[in-house]
Amino acid sequence: MNLIIDDVKARIQQLLYSIHRLVPIARIGIIVFDGKREKTNFQPLTLSPEKLSGFLNSIQAIGGGEREEDMLGAVETGINKMDWKQDAKKMVVLVGNSPPRREDFQPLMAVIRQFKSNNGTFNAIDVAEVEYQRFERESWLKHHPNEPPPKIPPLPEFYRQTAPTYRVLAAAGGGDMRELARDVSIDRVILLLIFPGSQSQLYASNRYSGRRSS
Repeated sequence: MNLIIDDVKARIQQLLYSIHRLVPIARIGIIVFDGKREKTNFQPLTLSPEKLSGFLNSIQAIGGGEREEDMLGAVETGINKMDWKQDAKKMVVLVGNSPPRREDFQPLMAVIRQFKSNNGTFNAIDVAEVEYQRFERESWLKHHPNEPPPKIPPLPEFYRQTAPTYRVLAAAGGGDMRELARDVSIDRVILLLIFPGSQSQLYASNRYSGRRSS
């Protein structure tokens, strides 16, 4: 997930600008998680772009060698420790590249359903294919800088379980699931999940700021 985290770091200011153009009072938090043996880091909900950027810039490379990350712990943190206002419209966007642990699936579904019943919406973005392709390509070029990368093998079976699992989780949370494409930026996908049907407004917002999101 380090490559995707780097993308979010690079685009966080643009993402926040676009969100606040549409909802000026929106508070945003970020959770970065890895395996169960690793600490879950989070920035509570805030209006401050500086706090969010500072939090992301403080995150070091992650990767404890576990395929199955502590998704349950991260979602519980996002739902229970983010200081949501009781009457606020609440939204979580999970960005990940692997399915949850088998034993965590039912508890995770229960947490997401409870979140939905409290005026929450749970969305998910599967970045497995893009992260895998980029990782394989960059690893090859690091060790063979003067040779073009060979054809990258298909995504391993374990990671192909990510998309169907995320669809089930998003459906339980009343939200949507999208798979990140190579030619689309992560901030663009997040915005389209948060504001479904608002593509024209988002485009106008990016034109106003003099930036492009994809």
